[in-house]
Amino acid sequence: MKEMTHPIVVEQSRGVHLWDIDGNEYIDFTCGFGSNLLGHTHEITVAAITDQVTRDYSIGPQSPLAGEVAKLFCEVTGNQRMAFS
Repeated sequence: MKEMTHPIVVEQSRGVHLWDIDGNEYIDFTCGFGSNLLGHTHEITVAAITDQVTRDYSIGPQSPLAGEVAKLFCEVTGNQRMAFS
């Protein structure tokens, strides 16, 4: 096994597999430290993001979805409040 002496720069990812700019393949057993629960570039995630981006993609103003997401976050975590920043 090679020692990692530099950061991995990923050119492509799918599922748990990552390919760097030199063509080396890696397995991401943490799936983006948990942020990619379904794996990298999963078709459900890509479809949801594509759908939202075609409707609206604003940076700065709050989305109409913020209240729903905050409520779900509180239900999942048991917190009473949360804020986006």
